[in-house]
Amino acid sequence: MIATDTAKIVLMNDKLINLIDVLDLAKQLQKTHRKTLLSGVIPTVGIIAGVFVFNISVSIA
Repeated sequence: MIATDTAKIVLMNDKLINLIDVLDLAKQLQKTHRKTLLSGVIPTVGIIAGVFVFNISVSIA
């Protein structure tokens, strides 16, 4: 899981323009996290459906 505590960001200079880069990285992290989650959930749902709907044994699935 991603840390839910408040994160502190240290800017190395006085420009807030670097904060935009941090926000872009956060968006990329969200997209990557969503893709990773779906790549684990979709096969699991398929296996569970195969076991219960099509009576496939768990060892084959």
